[in-house]
Amino acid sequence: MASLGVGLMLVLLSILGAWHTVREKRSVNLERKWAAVPGRVIRSKVHLVGGNFEPLVEYSYSFEGATHTGSRLRSTDVSTESRGPAEADVARYPPGADITVFVNPDMPADSVVEPGTREWYLTGKILSCAFVAWIGFVMIKNALP
Repeated sequence: MASLGVGLMLVLLSILGAWHTVREKRSVNLERKWAAVPGRVIRSKVHLVGGNFEPLVEYSYSFEGATHTGSRLRSTDVSTESRGPAEADVARYPPGADITVFVNPDMPADSVVEPGTREWYLTGKILSCAFVAWIGFVMIKNALP
């Protein structure tokens, strides 16, 4: 009977995960419609967080007369155990480089350099949710008489 409860929980969690991923996709698609303004890279480096490598790109930009700083390269940054992808991101944004920054007009402190997301990231999340749901359904099927 415990496997029935676990199976139901896995199905529910996968549904919630898929729902969150769809909302995330909508949110990152809105970034493409944000105001594009000129910016400048302040510093960029590879940052080690909990054993994983992440690109850290800090930049400044002006929007409606106010100067802001940001550090969000993309909304769905993925850290990796390999240094290479983070180094590739940092190499594209050396300090002093002129860049385009996408600014949320409703909240100008909210900005991103690369709007949208990497499709493989969201596809991977959806496939993971489907796999967990499948496991849940198998557990439910096996728990029923």
